[in-house]
Amino acid sequence: MILLDRNVEGGKEELDKFYGNELNLLFKAQRQVRSFRRTKQDFYILWRLLNPLNLEMVKSERLKIKQDLKNIFYDLRNTSESFTKDLFRSKAQEFHEKYAINPR
Repeated sequence: MILLDRNVEGGKEELDKFYGNELNLLFKAQRQVRSFRRTKQDFYILWRLLNPLNLEMVKSERLKIKQDLKNIFYDLRNTSESFTKDLFRSKAQEFHEKYAINPR
């Protein structure tokens, strides 16, 4: 929820629709697909990417992080299956290094 770049007013239905649209935009990764379904794998990838990040880093860099996540999902969606595992590992490592907190 921290990644969302605006507040939504309204009832439960409006919030559910907004959150669903935000997740679809992230997971579809700029593809023009008529019938798109989110999978458990999509949520696992998102968790795997966001879990190591510090909450304060996410708050301060949320727009950049959101765009980087979209780019990662785009790259994963547009890569042949044989390269997906290695691509994910390298993209995840780059992402975590980019948003790691510098030790004092």
